[in-house]
Amino acid sequence: LVAHYYSLSFLVIAAALANVGGDLVAAAELTGASRARVAARIVIPAVAPAVLSGFLLAFAEGVSNFAVPALLGLPVRFQTLSTRLYGAISTGDSARGYVLSILLIVVAGVILFIGNRTTGGRSFSTITGKATRARVTRTGGWRAPLAMIAWAIVIITAIIPGIVLVVSTLLRRTNSFDSGFTLHYWIGESDPSISHGMRGVLRDPTVLQATGGTLGLGVVVALGAVLIGLLAAYAIRQRPQARTANGAISLLAYVPFLIPGVALGAAFIAQFGAPIGPFGSLYGTFGIIVLAGIAASIPFAFQTAKSALGQVAPELDEAAVLTGASGPRRLARITVPLVSRGLANGGILVFVTMVRDLSVVVLLVTPATPLLSMMTFRYASEGFAQQASAITLIIAVISVAATLLARLLEKSRDGRPERNLS
Repeated sequence: LVAHYYSLSFLVIAAALANVGGDLVAAAELTGASRARVAARIVIPAVAPAVLSGFLLAFAEGVSNFAVPALLGLPVRFQTLSTRLYGAISTGDSARGYVLSILLIVVAGVILFIGNRTTGGRSFSTITGKATRARVTRTGGWRAPLAMIAWAIVIITAIIPGIVLVVSTLLRRTNSFDSGFTLHYWIGESDPSISHGMRGVLRDPTVLQATGGTLGLGVVVALGAVLIGLLAAYAIRQRPQARTANGAISLLAYVPFLIPGVALGAAFIAQFGAPIGPFGSLYGTFGIIVLAGIAASIPFAFQTAKSALGQVAPELDEAAVLTGASGPRRLARITVPLVSRGLANGGILVFVTMVRDLSVVVLLVTPATPLLSMMTFRYASEGFAQQASAITLIIAVISVAATLLARLLEKSRDGRPERNLS
């Protein structure tokens, strides 16, 4: 789980570090402060909200994850709340399952309260009205060890698993090198002697339809979640005196992430599975999957938006108020451009999460709305390991492509001439 979720904290904290102006570091170095002191006393405290957001996101993902504890923990009788909850719901004991869901929500509230108390009442503004630029810090003799550690993390968590997946899709028989290799599971036509006559995934129209549906789901959910998260975080920022309301918004925005996906999907079926007044049932439609996805992704978007907004100095908004700019105009023309990097990273997080997510959609997907994650689960449960690995690689390629696109957009943005906002 650590290898899987460290990227959450990495993306959020990296975006915050990119907004720490080089003038802060330069001023500290002029006083004779060492690199270690600058990092410990200036840089790290400046990105404390991002560190907290990364911790909360990783904690929520880890505590509500079902697949990993079920596959690795149940054989050795290791239980978590999520596996207990799934067992209760799958056996028809819904009441016990909802009690466990409430217990997870209580845990979320306690962790969020502690986090808010840690950073409450302090300023972390690093984006001001004065133009600044990033500053490169040389690591000296630590360059090689740091590079080795970084590459070791990448190799262990990405490269080796990727190689294993690629090889497994080429084996004629599962986990058997003696049987030889084949491309049938990618581009093969129907052959009764292989995989019960199933075609390669790139020739299967259902897989192609599921790919389009998965991409559409990721984009729509990312846009919707980022918009809602931005508005919620902006509302809190504009009314700092309303502590009770702000605390309620923060808690409610974080709660969906602590509700296991299976329980959240069941709740949406109960809510939208039957006609409501003039509105028909949404079950079996793309709409109910989008709604559930947005609800499950709001914590991602809210935490990243809150972290990004926390780095924008209040005087920028106050200066715009003096000029007569309305709230929506200030948000669109000043705030959003300044925090676009953080919002983009939040959108990428939501997109990648939805592309690979299974627990939220497993109860909502029907044959009319196929998704890649559900097809992977179906193939794996039916013993078609090669097809499952191939679709997993397709999901990985989509996720990596989205991440690389975000990085390219960041570089193009960094290459623009800087603007003085004063």
